[in-house]
Amino acid sequence: MFLRGDLPVSLRVDLLGFSLALAVGADHVDREPDENGLFYVGTEAGPVCGPGVALLGALMVQRLGRRPGDCDFRLLDPPEEAGRGQELVA
Repeated sequence: MFLRGDLPVSLRVDLLGFSLALAVGADHVDREPDENGLFYVGTEAGPVCGPGVALLGALMVQRLGRRPGDCDFRLLDPPEEAGRGQELVA
């Protein structure tokens, strides 16, 4: 898992919770990893609207002692070129 260092700390923590929930195998809305086994997670957060990765991520962050904000992140398509991807996080 790779998180960009230039993101606000609160966003990084929410992304960490979401990405860890995704890594432990929570439902990922019919998305499959790319040929290298990677998921690409966007940086725009939304409110948690039900069970799944977002809720599990929010609960994990809360267990770390932080009250999560929006903890639902969009899964992105893999980039076409290796040089692109500044908007990608994990």
